[in-house]
Amino acid sequence: MSERGYAYSRTLPELVAKSAGNTPVTLWTSTMKRTIQTAHHLKYPRKQWKALDELDAGVCDGLTYEEIEQRYPEDFRARDDDK
Repeated sequence: MSERGYAYSRTLPELVAKSAGNTPVTLWTSTMKRTIQTAHHLKYPRKQWKALDELDAGVCDGLTYEEIEQRYPEDFRARDDDK
């Protein structure tokens, strides 16, 4: 996860608390490492569900867009041209 992602994960508890208040919450994440990391600071019961996983990103899994652009410039441009 990027530093920006970690910063976001640290702000989530406050954002969720404002939204959910005292409502009982069960936190659902995918089984992807970054979603589990994003939810790390949330203090709710957790469940993981593989159906929430994104498509397999292959060798690009875990890379930032900048890293993908640097390592695989042709693929990066092709994706922008035709998603």
